[in-house]
Amino acid sequence: MKIYTVDTIRKAEQDANLSGLSYYDMMKRAGINTANEICAKYDIDSMSECLITIICGKGRNGGDGFVIANQLAKYGAKVSLILPYGKPTDEVCIQVFDELDSSVYICTEAEYEEYIEKSLFLIDAVFGIGFHGKLDEKIKKIFEYCNINRENQIRISIDIESGVEAASGKYADGYFNAHHIFTMIGLKPCLVGKNATVIDIGVTPEKVDYFVADEEYIRNNLPVRPADSHKGTFGTVLSVCGSYEMPGAAVLCANAAVCSGCGLVVCAFPKEAYNVIAGKLTEPVLMPLGDNVYENIEALVEKSKNAKVLVLGCGLGVSEYAKILVCGLIRKAHCPIVLDADGLNNIANIPHILSESKHGILITPHPAEMSRLSGVPVQDIQLDRMNVALNFARKYSVTVLLKGHKTIIASPNSNLYMNFTGSSALAKGGSGDVLAGVIAALVAQGLNLVNAAVVGAYIHGKAGEKAEKEYSAYSATPSRVIELLFS
Repeated sequence: MKIYTVDTIRKAEQDANLSGLSYYDMMKRAGINTANEICAKYDIDSMSECLITIICGKGRNGGDGFVIANQLAKYGAKVSLILPYGKPTDEVCIQVFDELDSSVYICTEAEYEEYIEKSLFLIDAVFGIGFHGKLDEKIKKIFEYCNINRENQIRISIDIESGVEAASGKYADGYFNAHHIFTMIGLKPCLVGKNATVIDIGVTPEKVDYFVADEEYIRNNLPVRPADSHKGTFGTVLSVCGSYEMPGAAVLCANAAVCSGCGLVVCAFPKEAYNVIAGKLTEPVLMPLGDNVYENIEALVEKSKNAKVLVLGCGLGVSEYAKILVCGLIRKAHCPIVLDADGLNNIANIPHILSESKHGILITPHPAEMSRLSGVPVQDIQLDRMNVALNFARKYSVTVLLKGHKTIIASPNSNLYMNFTGSSALAKGGSGDVLAGVIAALVAQGLNLVNAAVVGAYIHGKAGEKAEKEYSAYSATPSRVIELLFS
């Protein structure tokens, strides 16, 4: 799913205008094509006797509304307009307003409620992508009456719902709550998860700002599992995780990888954690490590020759030993690396080492870990998550999965993805270990680091949503989330 920011949409319109497609032409196309899409979507063969009320603002969103009104009137609909701010003042909007069919009725203020109540369609064309802040009391009162659920009445917004900020998706009190949105050129950030149809007006943005994984993307990118496959088909995950203090991290990561389809998991961990980890893991191959870090590095590097991916850092602890281990594996491993948790904390003051990997690295920091790596304060990261992730990915040639509400995935070649699945059930220690295992398993099955991160975040988030429904957000645990992966 392609997402475009307000700035990108505006630049596309400006470029089109400079290239000869005037704002008037764009408005006409937007209105006519939207009217046609409304008829097609709601299977309206004849508009005769169809009552439609369109609420139009003074700006260009209102101009789109005038063109829609004119087109639907030509199709035989009985169209009325509500102009809460009076007639348009924008030059292009005045032009299309003056072209209105004589049958289009402009309501008096006293008639607003009557026409809203009896219409089959209520169409909101008041505010567009430039809206921010609060709605005034006049329009809130109109929208409040529109938002009453009436039998068979359909509420439609043009471009975005009036009262919603395009970039943030923040809702103003009293916003127009649409059943469906017809949006011009491309989807805006606020439309993710909404019922929206993109209207083609012959304008193409020069770039996609970011992508959102939807069900179609996931279906197209899930690893195929042939009937004649064997464990070698689906690759080996080498896990270097856990410690005496945090053996559970290794268990969660390994079990998540097993339950995400890889052929084999080799779980390497300090020998001091053997009793706990061996008692919890059945499927993975166990590889207890001794005290000599340099011998361990050489043994793990040798193991990595037969692995499709190395997942490194979950519950590893922060120490000089761990730092040497992480740095050695980053430099010498023969496969891509998923670097999580203490894998990141151990190199927080030497992030440049990430660039020394020969087979690519995906890092999976939460905001505090990202702050330690990048030097950017957490509050600043949260205000500009996309750019922080993207700048780091470019600088160190790594893929970044920045955890949090609406997880961000940034690739070294400047592609951005956002994940909208998830639940507060995932806000618990161990959830990150599960995610690392899921992603590692997907890499083992052939996905590249970027696709594995996008698919993994989506699947992990969906499992969290299912766990919340089944156990509640309070009782769901990372172990229970593992049981619901890919279910």
